[in-house]
Amino acid sequence: MITSPSYRRLLPVLGLAVLAVLVFHVGLSGGLIFDDEPNLVRDTSWRITSLSADQLVQVASGGIAGLGGRPLAMFSFGLNHVTTGESIYALKLTNLSFHILNTWLVYALVVRFFRIALPDTRRSSYVPLFVAAAWTIHPLQASTVLYVVQRMELGAATGILLSLLAYVSARERQIAGRPANLRFIVCILAMLFGLGFKESALLAPVFILLIELVLLRFAGPGAGRSRALIAVAWGTAIAGVVGYLWIAWPFLTQMQAISSRDFTPYERVLTQGRVLIMYLGQIVIPLPDTLRFYYDDIRPSTSLISPLSTLVCWLVIAMSAWIAWCLRRRAPLVALGIGWFFAAHALTSNVIPLELAFEHRNYLALIGPLLVCADIARRLGGHFNADARRTLAGASVAGLAALSYVQAATWGNPFELDLALENRAPQSQRASYALGQRLLQTSSDPASPTWHLARRQFERAAALPGSSPLPLQAMIIMDAQAGIDVSPDTWNRMRALLTERPIGPAQTSALYAITQCTIERRCAPHAQSLLDLFAAVLEKNPSDVAVHAMYANFAWNVLRDRNLAIAVQRMAVDLRNDDPQLELSLIEMEFANGERSPDLLERAAALAQRHRHRYSPSERERLFAIEAALRQGKGAQ
Repeated sequence: MITSPSYRRLLPVLGLAVLAVLVFHVGLSGGLIFDDEPNLVRDTSWRITSLSADQLVQVASGGIAGLGGRPLAMFSFGLNHVTTGESIYALKLTNLSFHILNTWLVYALVVRFFRIALPDTRRSSYVPLFVAAAWTIHPLQASTVLYVVQRMELGAATGILLSLLAYVSARERQIAGRPANLRFIVCILAMLFGLGFKESALLAPVFILLIELVLLRFAGPGAGRSRALIAVAWGTAIAGVVGYLWIAWPFLTQMQAISSRDFTPYERVLTQGRVLIMYLGQIVIPLPDTLRFYYDDIRPSTSLISPLSTLVCWLVIAMSAWIAWCLRRRAPLVALGIGWFFAAHALTSNVIPLELAFEHRNYLALIGPLLVCADIARRLGGHFNADARRTLAGASVAGLAALSYVQAATWGNPFELDLALENRAPQSQRASYALGQRLLQTSSDPASPTWHLARRQFERAAALPGSSPLPLQAMIIMDAQAGIDVSPDTWNRMRALLTERPIGPAQTSALYAITQCTIERRCAPHAQSLLDLFAAVLEKNPSDVAVHAMYANFAWNVLRDRNLAIAVQRMAVDLRNDDPQLELSLIEMEFANGERSPDLLERAAALAQRHRHRYSPSERERLFAIEAALRQGKGAQ
């Protein structure tokens, strides 16, 4: 019975799932890290309590918004909260479930790649399984599977893989002269599903074009090539280039004015050569100590020879592209693998000013190098018998599993992870800052040695080249909470860091933390220093909505200047007049200040009608209470 075709098809699927669970389950007990903080701790829009229409609209429109928002990602977080509350374990387990689904899709896709590229051989039928297994448990995958907010990357990958499977299946049917329209429709719908998680699903057409160029070669029914397909491919490529230029042009022309990054578009592209080769090194030799997670210590390349490794890396990339082109017919899987890796980085390795490097960007890119290694091993393995080939492949997967288990176990212990990442990246201020935060959580008593260790960690992070304001912000808060006077020099350093370039996420986070500590009276009063800081930041960033909102909150709660707070909050609303939270805060301030005019009632009623689906239950209750009080006051008149 176990040798029947249905069981033989089921065993690889179950085996891959079991392998993923065995490797990554030790990391599920870990904590939140880096971008999890702003997305899942400070932003509470995902914490819905039911699946009512109002709350579903609230969660789908909340959170980080990309070009078109990420509603399905936020819905998945909301569903987690409805079923398991704020359990971090459950959030990570859901990520692992997505990864297992993607593992099955990768296996199915790689099987089709081998079937198309090697139609006349059955000797390598087990190779796709080992490719999928290596992809599943590669140590690089830990920083996607166990990094909660990367649910967005996981879901986008699901959409891409489903889209590619549907497309390849449709093309195989089309080449055989069978109807395929339904599969093409599924291909489009799957890509849209991926876009609901993250914009990286836009890579699906890029992968499709690559598959056509290397494997399918625009074949039509019979022996000829399909002119219609070629025309569609050219049209899609041209549309993609035009769309990319439309998005990228503002960054090319105005980046220094609108971006908080410390590199130009030209420098970013140059640096990506070094970054891509670094990724390849991590894929081929995935030792845990090389997987640093934090890469803010990478200094941008300023020219092809500064540093010289920039030129070397770009020569390697050019040579790889030339090899892929030369081998596209004799070794299509090698050509596909090389092209796949670079295509997977097409969105994140260009002029758009994203972070220079992140490990999760290799989630799908990893398939490419594994295809290359598998095809080379298949060719070299022809000299060995089948048992020897399977033993060598199994040993390779077992080695990856052992390395990945070590990596996942590190992710399963928050303190151990922060300590390991600081040791792996001693020049990263983010790693040093994260370790300081972890130490401070252990003890907030200034008399404790741990408190002083945390303080020393922040001082070290603040002294590193290119440091953000976050370590200095932590030092200010530590001193203020301990009743230690914050020196004017420290405030001057903070002012310089907040105003040296347009404000970005780190600067906003630092200013927010100091402001909230002051408002909540956890910090000793330093209203004048903070007031001067706001004045400097607003002078540099007169159109920043978040800074205006923070300043209004500060003016209301610390300066006790209600008129100033209302005026500043009104400026924030004018800057972003479609933000219901800003409008609600303005109405609450005006109502608390004694405003009872018919205009305020009209605005409150319009806000409740226009944005009721975008408010949390508590926000709706606050708005309806104000509206009811205003109506009652109007009736009494």
